Amino acid sequence: MQIKNDLSKESVERLSKLVHRMIITEPQLTNRNKRQIFRWILKKQIHIAFHQGKVIGFIVSEPIDTKYSEIKSWYVSPNYRNKQLGIRLLNTATRFAKVNYLLSSFDKSSTEKLYKHNFKIISYTDLPKDTVIRLLLSKRISSIAKHLFTQKSYLLCKHANI
Repeated sequence: MQIKNDLSKESVERLSKLVHRMIITEPQLTNRNKRQIFRWILKKQIHIAFHQGKVIGFIVSEPIDTKYSEIKSWYVSPNYRNKQLGIRLLNTATRFAKVNYLLSSFDKSSTEKLYKHNFKIISYTDLPKDTVIRLLLSKRISSIAKHLFTQKSYLLCKHANI
């Protein structure tokens, strides 16, 4: 298994289609269009896991400001779950940057697993106001409503290792 985010420009179109197909077949993932995935690949904001040339998972980390990034999307194909691939993706995406990582989750058991990897539940009021504004402006209204009112997600933060 390999995890890459430095991908050739020739492969961007093909990989954005493959990742998009994974997203639209998984009902729990927020739908993303191919153009957005294409941008993530070009900006090296997505880490993609491969096994024998096949895309088996990915994680996206998008900057909010100079101090915070958000894990926007994180997925492992069902056949590769419970094999530590999700944690490998998370560690790869958050290893080197000197920023705090934010992640939203509706799943309590996933949230508890993230405690072992230095994520802690926080509140929006724990964040600087300008970071909250940027974070909310990066989301659709329906997503904000779902996270704050309908299903109420957990907001987690992994603080930078500075």
